Amino acid sequence: MSSALTQINFGGNMRHLALHISLIGALGILTLAVHYLFFIPLGLCLGALFPLMHEATHRHIFVRPKANHRLAFCCGAVLLMSATWFRHFHQAHHRYTQDPKRDPELAIPKPSSIRAYLWYLSGLPTWTSSLSTLIRYAFGKGNDVFLPQRKQPQVKAEARALMVLHAGLLIWVVWQPALILLTYAPLVVGQIFLRAFLLAEHGGLPLVSGVMDNTRTTHTVAWLRWLTWNMSFHKEHHASPAVPYDKLPVIHEILKSEACPSYTTFHKAYISELKHQRTS
Repeated sequence: MSSALTQINFGGNMRHLALHISLIGALGILTLAVHYLFFIPLGLCLGALFPLMHEATHRHIFVRPKANHRLAFCCGAVLLMSATWFRHFHQAHHRYTQDPKRDPELAIPKPSSIRAYLWYLSGLPTWTSSLSTLIRYAFGKGNDVFLPQRKQPQVKAEARALMVLHAGLLIWVVWQPALILLTYAPLVVGQIFLRAFLLAEHGGLPLVSGVMDNTRTTHTVAWLRWLTWNMSFHKEHHASPAVPYDKLPVIHEILKSEACPSYTTFHKAYISELKHQRTS
C-alpha cells in the first residue's frame, strides 16, 4: 500500500478536531441560551465522539501514540468507555469480524425482531453493557478474553477514574438540574443516533470472514460523513485499517464495490426483513 495513503494529515486533523469541539461548545451555549431543543443536535455531535475515539484508537489523529490515547480517553470518558479496553475490543473485532464465537461486537446480538430492533436503537443495551464493564473492571472483576493480562491494571485505573468522574457529574446535575441538557440528555439522543448509524456497518450481513461480504459501506450526505469522521466508509476501513479516515474515499474508488445503500434504504430493508421473518 502506498505510504501516502497511511500518512497522517496532522494539520487537517487538527482543523477537523477543533471544528468538532467548537460545534459541541456552540450547541451547548445555544441549548442554555436560546432553546433547550438544541440538545438534540448537541447529542448528534456527542455521539460522533465515538467515531473520533475509533480513529484515535487506530492512531490516525496524532503522530504520537500517547496523544492518540489521551484523545481516545477523553472521548471514552464522555461515552462511559475505557479507551484501553476499547482498543483491544476493537482489535479483536477487526481480527474476527462476524465470527459469532470471537467477534466481541456480537456480544450484543443484532436485532432479530421488531421489538429487538427498537430496543437496540434505544441504546439501553449499550449503556447497560458499558456501565457493567466499567463496574466489573473498577472492582477488579474484568475478564474479557481479548484484553491482555498486562493491560488489566490500566483498564482498572481508567474504569475507576470514569466512575469517579461520572459520580461527580451526577452530583453536579442533581445540584444544577439544567445541566442535564448538556450532559446525559444529549448523550441519550446521541446513542440512539449512534446505534442507527453503527447497525448499518454489519447488520444483516452473513457471518463469514470476507470483508467484501461481512462489512457494508453506507452512502450518506457530506455533513454526516464529516461529523462521523468518514466512518460510513466502513468496508474500506476494514479492508485497509491502516488508512486514516480522510483517505478512505480514495480506497472507496480503488475497491469500486457495488452501489452502497443510504441509511434510510438500509433501515427500511432491515425492518422489512424482520417483518418477513415474523410472518414466515
